[in-house]
Amino acid sequence: MTISLDFFYFGYLIMVLFYLIFTFFNVSHLLRYGLITISNILVVIFFLGISLLILYVSWGYISQINWQKTVTIPFSLTYKE
Repeated sequence: MTISLDFFYFGYLIMVLFYLIFTFFNVSHLLRYGLITISNILVVIFFLGISLLILYVSWGYISQINWQKTVTIPFSLTYKE
């Protein structure tokens, strides 16, 4: 049984999409309902900066992978005597 690495790549992209959606709601709630103070703005900038750094580093790592390869699973689900 073989699985294409694209399967894992699209799974990663779906997780990144969910992360970006939750980040949008987090930041919008911090700016809309939070106190507009320098500490709140610094927290938002720090959060966005770390998020962008994580996405940049992960993009650097996953861009080095050949996503056209397949992975062979060496076992079978059928019973053999």
